[in-house]
Amino acid sequence: DAPTHKSVPHVKLLDFGLSSPEKPLYELKHNLSWGNSTKRLTLAEGGNLLLAFSQRESIVWDLDESPPREYRIQLDPYFQDAMFSADDRILLVADGDGVGFYDWSNNREVYRLSYPGVVRQIVMHPDGKHFATVNGNGTVYLLRNPPLPISRR
Repeated sequence: DAPTHKSVPHVKLLDFGLSSPEKPLYELKHNLSWGNSTKRLTLAEGGNLLLAFSQRESIVWDLDESPPREYRIQLDPYFQDAMFSADDRILLVADGDGVGFYDWSNNREVYRLSYPGVVRQIVMHPDGKHFATVNGNGTVYLLRNPPLPISRR
């Protein structure tokens, strides 16, 4: 089936031990604006959260719920990369101004770390207390996570 501009974008979740591509566990359909297709996917370390992000809006699915619950969030239109914090409560977003820390379940930015230039990539240290970024001029930063005011899901 070739997608057309009228088709609804979707993500199929498969359990390769139990499912086949013809019978996915879930088919997560997201109605993003036409021309606003998914730019990138990020899966939380524990596998329970999935982020699909596009130019104007993004969706986090909580895969622990059946069917998965959808959270729509607004991100900076110049974002480059994103990843979940070690405890999955915060979404770290690399964008045109630095790194935004989002309480994704409440659709709000709780902290911003500004940089000179566009931040291209962000990765979490295995200890969950530090993260690294690389900006547009190739500078790599290793930073400690700031204390954040966040709510529980």
